[in-house]
Amino acid sequence: MKQTELTKIINEEIKNVLKEYQNLEDIKLNAALQRKMDLFIKEIEGTQNLTKVKVAAILNDVIDALGLNKTQITSYMNMLKQYRAKEASDAKKTKSDIQDM
Repeated sequence: MKQTELTKIINEEIKNVLKEYQNLEDIKLNAALQRKMDLFIKEIEGTQNLTKVKVAAILNDVIDALGLNKTQITSYMNMLKQYRAKEASDAKKTKSDIQDM
C-alpha cells in the first residue's frame, strides 16, 4: 500500500469519526486510562513554568506513545481544528441567542 492510499484511508476514517462523534468530550475511554489522563491533565494544569520546549517534549512523548506518524499527526490536527472551529461557532451562536432574549 502506498503512503497516499494510507493517507486517504486515514482521512476518511477521521471524517467518519467526526460524523459519529460531534463532541470529543463525549467519547468514553476505559476507566484506568481515564484516571491516568485526568491525573496527567491535572498535573499539567498545575504546572506554571511550562516553556515551549517543555510543551514540545510532552507532545513528543505522547505522540511516540500513540505511535503516530507525520501523516496521522496532520490528520488529527485537521480534525481538532475543525472541532474547535465548530465549537467556537456554536459558542458565538449561543452568545448571540442569549443577547437576543
